[in-house]
Amino acid sequence: MFSFSTKKVSVVVSISTNHISYVIVDKDSDGFFVVHYEEAVLPEGIIEKGEILKAEALTNILKKIRSTISEHVPSKRKVEYSLLLPHHYFRYEAIPLTLSPEEKNRKEYVQQFLKDNSDTYPWVTNHSYTFHYSQEAQELYISALNNDMYSSYRSVFQTAGYVDVNIESSTTACGILLNDQPLASLVLFGEDFSYLIGYRNGHRVSSQKFEISYQRFVSDIVRGLRIEPSVARKIISDYGVSRAHKDSKVYTQLMRSLTPLLDLLRKKKIVSKHPLHVWYLNTPIIAMEEVIEKRVGIEVKELHPLNIPTHNFHEVLTMHKDESYRYSLLLAYAMVNTQ
Repeated sequence: MFSFSTKKVSVVVSISTNHISYVIVDKDSDGFFVVHYEEAVLPEGIIEKGEILKAEALTNILKKIRSTISEHVPSKRKVEYSLLLPHHYFRYEAIPLTLSPEEKNRKEYVQQFLKDNSDTYPWVTNHSYTFHYSQEAQELYISALNNDMYSSYRSVFQTAGYVDVNIESSTTACGILLNDQPLASLVLFGEDFSYLIGYRNGHRVSSQKFEISYQRFVSDIVRGLRIEPSVARKIISDYGVSRAHKDSKVYTQLMRSLTPLLDLLRKKKIVSKHPLHVWYLNTPIIAMEEVIEKRVGIEVKELHPLNIPTHNFHEVLTMHKDESYRYSLLLAYAMVNTQ
C-alpha cells in the first residue's frame, strides 16, 4: 500500500496542439510512485502553434483535471504544479561569464547582465526566462519563452484554479537525468518526428529536428508492403529495425530513413567517451541502439526515468510499462520536484 510521506506532491501537465496529459507523482520510503495519470485529445482549434485560440475551452478542461486531482491528493498536501510545453517553443542560450556571482545575488546579477547586454541578447525584452548557473563551467544556461505565450498559459491556469505553475520546456526533463555528464547527446524519438539534442552539464545547448519517427517507419512499411497501417505498426513493434523483417525491401527502406541521423552523428564525431542516449516516447524500437552503434561506432544507451538507479520507482507500478514511455518526460520532471 502506497503512503503519502513527502511535504508536497508533484503534478506535471503536458500540453501540445493536439493532446493534454498529466501525472501525479509522490514518494515514500520505497521510492516514487504514480498516484494517477490521464491523457486526452484536445479538440481542434483550441491551440494552434502554441497560441491559445480558445482560452475558455482550455480553462474548462483544466478545471475538470484539477477536480480529478483533488480526488487523488489529500487536501492537506501541498501540490506543486508544472506545465511542460514543446521545447521548440523556447529559445536557449549558453552564456559564458567571467565573474562568478554569489548565489544570494545571482538573480539580480543575471537580470542586470542581460539588460546591459541587450544588443547581444535582444530577446530579453519580450521573453520570460529561467536560468541555471554552472559554477564549475562558469556558464549561464537560459531557457526563454515569449512573453505573450507565457502570459496566456499562466492566465488560463490561474483562471482554472492552479497556483504558482512552473512553465518549462519538455526537454528540461531529459537534461535533469543527464546532469552528471559534462557533455551528452540524446535522440528524442517521437510519434511524428525526432530531435538530436545536445546537453552540457544537463542543459540543452543544441537541437536538430529529423523526420524519422514511429509514423515515418510505419509509412515506409505501408509503402513497401501495401498493407494497413495497423498491421505495419505491429510489424514495427515485433521487429523494429532489426534484420528479422521478412521482406528485405522493408529493412532497406527503414535503413534509408535512418540515414540522415546516422550521417549527422558521423559528422559530429560523437566519440565513445560520451555515449549517445535514446529516449523513446512510445514503445522502444527493437535494434535501434545496435544499428546506431554498428554504423556510427559509438556507444548507445536507452534513457528512461524508470531505469535511473538514483531515482527508484516502486517495483509494482500503477502504470503499465508501455504507457510509461508516453508519460516519460512528465515522470522525469516530477521525480526531481517530489521531495
